[in-house]
Amino acid sequence: MKKDAEIILTEVFAFHTKQNNSVASAKSHKACLTTMLSLIYQENLASSTTSKLINKALANATIPHRRYQNIWNIRILFNHWRQLKQNKYLNNYDLQIKIASLLMSVCFFRPNEIAEIRLKFSNINESENQASLRLAPKQANAIETYEVYETDNEKLSPKLAIYELTDRQKKQFPKGTDFLLRHKGFNKATTTKDISLQLTQLLRELKIIGASTYSIRHSATTELAKLEQTKQLGNQQVIQARIMKGQTRFLNKEVRQGEKGETDYYSHLPRRPSKTGQ
Repeated sequence: MKKDAEIILTEVFAFHTKQNNSVASAKSHKACLTTMLSLIYQENLASSTTSKLINKALANATIPHRRYQNIWNIRILFNHWRQLKQNKYLNNYDLQIKIASLLMSVCFFRPNEIAEIRLKFSNINESENQASLRLAPKQANAIETYEVYETDNEKLSPKLAIYELTDRQKKQFPKGTDFLLRHKGFNKATTTKDISLQLTQLLRELKIIGASTYSIRHSATTELAKLEQTKQLGNQQVIQARIMKGQTRFLNKEVRQGEKGETDYYSHLPRRPSKTGQ
């Protein structure tokens, strides 16, 4: 990839634009993210959880403090890595790990908020080291505030990162930018189609052959169904095991009573009176 690569967009942003907060959408988002990371790490979805892949990505990221994940500027991180001597001759696997870390720094934005941020009304308070992000008018009173303390490396300062991102967007669109998603010329908002195309290009850069946005969605849906089916089968097995355990206890009780010579198991119950009164 080029040294001055733009902020990397993934399929995750497609879900951000939909503004769908349903449970089904959340599961689909999680499955798609898991599939993307599984493709990068070439690991089997069935044996890798989302948390495991996230922790693996973060462990390989050059991030001084994990509390800064949600406000990282990916381009700063990417350029920082490229400027290091040890990254001059990156092999494909190392590049995949670092790009995965970049992807994760994007994904830590909450989906229902990233498209609601209004840069025009947001504020960067350098004296208090805070960035207040104003949400859309329908939530005019809602303000997300992040603490942005300095780090030893100025290029990795989260305050500088979010300020640089905000400033660049304002300069590019002086008439105002209402959300944080990337634009594509003539002030036209990036569509889901554009995002899918960029994801496909990213997969090509990673030299992942035979994968596309559609295949990722299909794979995510298929694997999610498999996991759900496995969960249901597991629940059925637990229920069946409980039934068999109860039956075993009953049979064992009968065997013990038979060994003691007890044939009338209900002798303790009162006899029903006969119709003749006897």
